[in-house]
Amino acid sequence: MGALVAMMTTVSFYTLKGYTPTFGREVLHLTRVESLAVTFFVACASFVWLPLSGAVSDRLGRLPVLLTCTLLAVLTAYPAMTWLAAGPSFEKLLIVSLRLSVL
Repeated sequence: MGALVAMMTTVSFYTLKGYTPTFGREVLHLTRVESLAVTFFVACASFVWLPLSGAVSDRLGRLPVLLTCTLLAVLTAYPAMTWLAAGPSFEKLLIVSLRLSVL
């Protein structure tokens, strides 16, 4: 179970906070400021989500929360990224990134 937690955390962290600026600039052709702004907003949202998710997992248990979030991420990431790639914009990148940051 610990390996699954570590893998999901690592993939989420590097995707949302490390790759988003490059993805926004190189793939979606957004400005550097727009790409970094999305990363900034996701980082700020993490200050909210991390304590809340810890409280929820304290109440419900780690396994149900981990499995639910992992399943939702697997099922919704591709459709969200397809929607984003179909019409790239700052707002869409922000929506997709914030939605994935919840998971």
